[in-house]
Amino acid sequence: YIPYLVLFLLKGFEIEWGRMAADFTFTQNYFWGWGYAYPASWSLAVEEHFYFGLAFVLFLLIKYRLFTPETVRSVKVEISIASLLIVCLLLRLVSNSLSPLDIARNFSMTHLRIDSLLVGVLISYLFHFKRSVLDSFVIKHGYKILVLILALVSWTPFIDPTNSIFIRTFGFVFTYLAFGLVLIVFLVKADIKEVVQKFITRPVFSMISKVGYCSYSIYVIHTLVNYLFEGSGLNHALRFFSAIGLSVGLGMLMTYWVEAYFLRLRDRIVPSRVV
Repeated sequence: YIPYLVLFLLKGFEIEWGRMAADFTFTQNYFWGWGYAYPASWSLAVEEHFYFGLAFVLFLLIKYRLFTPETVRSVKVEISIASLLIVCLLLRLVSNSLSPLDIARNFSMTHLRIDSLLVGVLISYLFHFKRSVLDSFVIKHGYKILVLILALVSWTPFIDPTNSIFIRTFGFVFTYLAFGLVLIVFLVKADIKEVVQKFITRPVFSMISKVGYCSYSIYVIHTLVNYLFEGSGLNHALRFFSAIGLSVGLGMLMTYWVEAYFLRLRDRIVPSRVV
C-alpha cells in the first residue's frame, strides 16, 4: 500500500484522510466502492470480511458440536451454501435494480461478492469429505465439463466488466461456476498435468504454473506498474508488454521474497496445529 501512496503523492494528489482510513480498516468497498490510493484494495476488504466471518462460523460449529458425522452424511452443508449463493445473487439483482448508477459499490460490496468465495469453500468441503461425489461427477461428464466451461466464459472478452449490469449480477455466477469446474477437474484428474502438457508443452505449462503460483502478488502490483507507465510516451503495444513483464517479475519477487518471509515468520510465531 505504501508504494501506491507514495506514487499517489508524487502525482500531486492531496491526502483524503477519511478515504485512507477506510482503506486501512478494510471498509472502502462500503464507503467508496473502490480503494483510495490502491483502487483494487476493495477485493482485500471482501477477503478480510469473508475469512474472518468463515472462521467465526467454523468456531461456532465446533463449539456447539453442529458439525458431526451425521452432518457429513446429510446434505445440510451443500444446501446451506447453495442457499447463500442464491441469496447473494438476489441481493445483487436488488442492489443493481435500486441503484444502477452506484457502479463501484455494486461491484465491490462484500455481501454482493462472497458467493465466489463460498464456491471455493463448497469445493473444499466436497474434496475433503465427499471426494467420491467429485470423482463420479468428472468421470460421468468428462468433456461436457470442458464445453460448459468454455460456454460460461465465452462472453468475457466482449463485455466491459464495470459498466455491465449483466456482469454485476449473473456474470459473476457464470465466472465462479466456470473456474470452480476448472478447479474440480484439476483436483480430481490424477493425470491432468500430463494431459495439459500434451497441448501446450512442458516448458509452457511450467511457466504458466509459476505465474499462477505468484498470481496474487502480480494482481496486487500490476496497478502500480500501470501507473508507472502512464505518460511514458511508449507506443501502446510496447507499454502493454513492458507492463506485463514488469508486473510478473515484481509479483514473483514479492511471492518468493516478501510473502515467503512473512509466512515463515508466521509459522515461527504461530506454529501450525494441522497434523
